[in-house]
Amino acid sequence: MYLTAHRVCSPRETAGVNAALYQHGDTSHGFWDEPDVEKIANSNPGQRIAESVEVAPGGNSVEYYLDVVAPDDVSLEAIVAVLDEVESQVGLGAPAAYRSGSVAARFFINLGFVPNAVDAFRELRQRALTLFASPAASPWLSLEPLLIQVRHEGAAWCFSLSDLDRQRLPVAQGSRGNVVVPNEVADDFRRMHGELYPHVAEWLTGLDRDALLALGGVRFSEGADIVWEWPRRER
Repeated sequence: MYLTAHRVCSPRETAGVNAALYQHGDTSHGFWDEPDVEKIANSNPGQRIAESVEVAPGGNSVEYYLDVVAPDDVSLEAIVAVLDEVESQVGLGAPAAYRSGSVAARFFINLGFVPNAVDAFRELRQRALTLFASPAASPWLSLEPLLIQVRHEGAAWCFSLSDLDRQRLPVAQGSRGNVVVPNEVADDFRRMHGELYPHVAEWLTGLDRDALLALGGVRFSEGADIVWEWPRRER
């Protein structure tokens, strides 16, 4: 099990806490003897089963985060006991980490964002434990993403949203049937702003990321191949 909560800030300076719960299912003997929080969080988080989202994921800066790892059948009491120890360390100065048997946790904060590390820790602790106690999948997971077709015509990228998906948009004003981006413009844009796809989704729909998430996110397909998807769905 991997339980995480992050305080994030979007490029538009919208701030909030996102939390997620993952499970690993049947794992080999010894996997949880001395769990490595960093390795599990970065390389083997497991299957996402629930999340709580206040800020649409993607491109956000992380101000502070809390990670907890343990076997799937861990009790709430065992997690709380470890988090109590982490909190006692946070009071002496962040970052902090603690492991007891098969349960481990870590907390990190950039003190340039928040002066009170204990308050920051308690904010994430509450959100993480609430999600663990009452796991619920986010509404967007039950929705089909908006489908954007990708084509190459001459020396340009062409992106189009179907008429059916355009009808799903809350307002037609600001949305477009298609967007054409010359190759050289796309290359310059990537060098300055990073990935092109999320911006194309906003240009086509006239919606920001939070509004797109409420509709199920977006999927870019070139023919039968999915070339980019946000948020990424488990397969």
